[in-house]
Amino acid sequence: MWKAEGSPATKRTIDWLRLGATQDLLKNYISKSGATPLLDVDGLIVGIPCVLERKPGRYGGTYATPQLATDYAQVLSVDFHEWALNALVERIEEESNPELAYNRGRERAVKGWKRQGRSDDWIQDRVNGIENYKQHTSVLHAHGVKAGKTNGFASCADAINENVLGFRSKKAKVVLGLTKKSARLRDSLSRLQLTALSFAEAMADDDIAARSLHGNIACRDACSKAAERVVVAAKGATRIKSA
Repeated sequence: MWKAEGSPATKRTIDWLRLGATQDLLKNYISKSGATPLLDVDGLIVGIPCVLERKPGRYGGTYATPQLATDYAQVLSVDFHEWALNALVERIEEESNPELAYNRGRERAVKGWKRQGRSDDWIQDRVNGIENYKQHTSVLHAHGVKAGKTNGFASCADAINENVLGFRSKKAKVVLGLTKKSARLRDSLSRLQLTALSFAEAMADDDIAARSLHGNIACRDACSKAAERVVVAAKGATRIKSA
């Protein structure tokens, strides 16, 4: 939040923690929960287990509950505080109306893809692919695929990726130059590739259900065979080209 507001030098989280109103708020949390606070050398409350934590180091920062984060937003700016309150209200609305949550999430995703210059047709294929993948993982789960030490879901996904795209997910990202950890492979694929992946998943689902397959290995093999059939139909046009 501090970075999003432009990293104002006089409005760091430590500046917020030093405010009397913030300390009173934290004391109220402590009195209700009975938690043992973390104090600095001056007796300032700088941490409460599961409520407020400060992590040092390059990738550290201050982490807090949404309630405390909303209070901090008030310190950052009026506009930021208004945004935080609206976000909180939306979350409450979405708890009682899941369809509203879905529609809002979809709208945000569409806006993000449009900013990336994606076409309406590509966005629709991407949305369809997300829904299809959810159904696919549901089928896998119902047929005994488990994460565990050997992630059966990842194994099934790679069985499809390796055939349709020519590479497993991790390697495909490298080939496409997706260096950021947060980068999504499917956001960099073409409409044909997205459709081919969804088709392979749907074919695998039908095969798994029809033959009552069970477990990581059997379902992975079904995914691989389904993907092989898709590649033959597409005549290899879905394969990622190496640089």
